[in-house]
Formats: sequence, structure tokens, C-alpha cells
Amino acid sequence: MVSKQKELIKLRNSLNTELNTAKIDITRSEQALRKLKQKRSRLEARIAKVNGEIIKSNNGGKEVPIYLCKPKGMV
Repeated sequence: MVSKQKELIKLRNSLNTELNTAKIDITRSEQALRKLKQKRSRLEARIAKVNGEIIKSNNGGKEVPIYLCKPKGMV
């Protein structure tokens, strides 16, 4: 009986350790995902700025309204 309890305690401790490791891995993955999303946002902003400069240079330096197409209509 005692050996069975010790075996179950070892199993529980092992599972808790594995669970904590999985939680740490998930946290690291979430942080990496946030960093990638921030990087994507910065790159999209830079692309929008460059596109605006291209449109401006194509129109003789005049500011031109830019319309973004969304699935539900114009913005």
C-alpha cells in the first residue's frame, strides 16, 4: 500500500513538472507571437508610408486621398 502511494506521488510530481514546463513553453510562444505581430504592424505602417509617397510622386507632389477597400465597402 505504501509503495503504491509513493509511486502515485512520484507520478503526480512528474505530471506537475511536465505541466509547468508546458505552461512556460506556451508563455514563450505567446511572447514571440506578440513580437511578430508588432513587427508586422511596423512593417505595414512603413509600406503604407512608402505607398503614399509613390502615389504623391505620381501625382506631381499633390496630396491625394487614399481609399482603402474593405469587404463591407469603402472606408
